[in-house]
Amino acid sequence: VVKVKSFNPLIPGDVDNSSIPIAVIDFELTNTSGKEISFSICGTMQNFIGEDGNKGKAKTNKNSFLSKDGLNGILYTSEGVDKGADQWGEMALISTSPGEISYRLDWLPITWGGTSLLDFWDDLSSDGKLEIRKEVSSNKPKASLAAGDILPPNGTKTIRFLLTWYFPNRTSWSSKTFQNYYTTKYSGAWDVAAQTIPHLKNLEDKTIEFISSFCKSDLPEEVKEASLFNISTLRTQTCFRHADGNFFAWEGCDDNSGSGYGSCTHVWNYETATAFLFGELAIIG
Repeated sequence: VVKVKSFNPLIPGDVDNSSIPIAVIDFELTNTSGKEISFSICGTMQNFIGEDGNKGKAKTNKNSFLSKDGLNGILYTSEGVDKGADQWGEMALISTSPGEISYRLDWLPITWGGTSLLDFWDDLSSDGKLEIRKEVSSNKPKASLAAGDILPPNGTKTIRFLLTWYFPNRTSWSSKTFQNYYTTKYSGAWDVAAQTIPHLKNLEDKTIEFISSFCKSDLPEEVKEASLFNISTLRTQTCFRHADGNFFAWEGCDDNSGSGYGSCTHVWNYETATAFLFGELAIIG
């Protein structure tokens, strides 16, 4: 039996810990048999740094395997995208599993007949481990990270993956590029994970406490649904925070850009979720 759980810290009144550029994904596996089972969980992500669905373009992107700070994972970087551009940054795919880790930093080129995907599946399914493929010339290489272990009879184990990011630059409606607020807290995507992991249990507990309390309240279901849907806007590209701490927002988001610049008052003067959950942002916004 496999259960997939995920979260991002969301703690009312705690702006910094609710603004961590991290996604936590857990795979809970339960062995319902009386025999020992070997398993492997694999995460795959393409290095799309530089591409934003609009004008950006990936160029000379690079994937590297790192084993440091007690963590194992893939660091996604770019050597060709302008470091001053909004599209430049870093990403990391990390596993905290104590089991066996394997990886590949690139896939074979996609060809007629699905050679790339077939090669990946044949490799992983044969023994649950990934083999390094000769790196190919690709501006946005695809990397995979696999965590393997043993499930004892009737046992349960959880494999945790972390996805972190660090895109420091933001232009928005400004004539100059400024820095996102989290650049004052972290030096890169790997640093996000290294700093957050020691506190992750507490962050998860507080997030669950808030969501559970809210969902168990006696408010009408329609009110609870509408409230949580509005909170989700704070997680999107609609909202952002300047390195000086000030909070800004678009009216909304088009497919490729923000819409209605200037924290427009005919939208944000009516909004109440920020003031109730994060009063600090409402005051400085």
